[in-house]
Amino acid sequence: FQTQATNAINLKPDLIIISGWTADGGNLVKQLRELGYKALIIGGNGLNTSNIFPICQKLCDGIIIAQAYSPELNNEINKTFREAYKAEKKQDPPQFSAQTFAAVQVFVEALTAVDSKTKVNGLPLAELRTKLNEQV
Repeated sequence: FQTQATNAINLKPDLIIISGWTADGGNLVKQLRELGYKALIIGGNGLNTSNIFPICQKLCDGIIIAQAYSPELNNEINKTFREAYKAEKKQDPPQFSAQTFAAVQVFVEALTAVDSKTKVNGLPLAELRTKLNEQV
């Protein structure tokens, strides 16, 4: 990203917004800082992971990242999810795993609601899909 980073810095921006995944975004942050960029860097969901720190290390300090999930959220369902995830993966859950967990919760609640009205094991698949969509 040397050329792009240099061109961006030469424009003297107040901030740079990065939309990228961990490896590319982390390397871009690193290059911007190594080239002397000191102003604000904002990153999107792709940088919302602790996996970025091994890439840009101390140069990550001071960036702002959009956060759709935090393993620090203090409620019972998050605590249960976080502990189960950490027991298996030995690390905090990333946002996409948490968002998938939330999606499964929505699906289970919808499935339970549909099943309480009409037993789902006897429904044709197309009808089950329609009822689930209506429930959600």
